[in-house]
Amino acid sequence: TATFTRLSTQLGNDLVSIYDGTNSSAALLGTFSGTTLPAAVSGNSGSLYIEFISDASINNTGWSIDYTSVGAMMGQPPQHKF
Repeated sequence: TATFTRLSTQLGNDLVSIYDGTNSSAALLGTFSGTTLPAAVSGNSGSLYIEFISDASINNTGWSIDYTSVGAMMGQPPQHKF
C-alpha cells in the first residue's frame, strides 16, 4: 500500500503514476498531481512501481509516499519511505 504524505506538483504536468507490478507495463492504479492527497493505493501483485514525470517548468515541494507491504517472513510488514 502506498500512502501519500505530501503531494505538491504542477497540476497536470508533473505526474506520479502508480502501477500494480514491477514496471510501467503493469496495470495502472492511478496517476496523481496537484496538491490534493489521494486515498491510499493498494495493489495485488506484491509489487508497486512508481513513476514520476516532470516538465521542470515550475518547482514545487514534490511528493512523499509511505509504502507498506506484508512480508512472508514471520508476518512482519516491512515499511519504506520514499
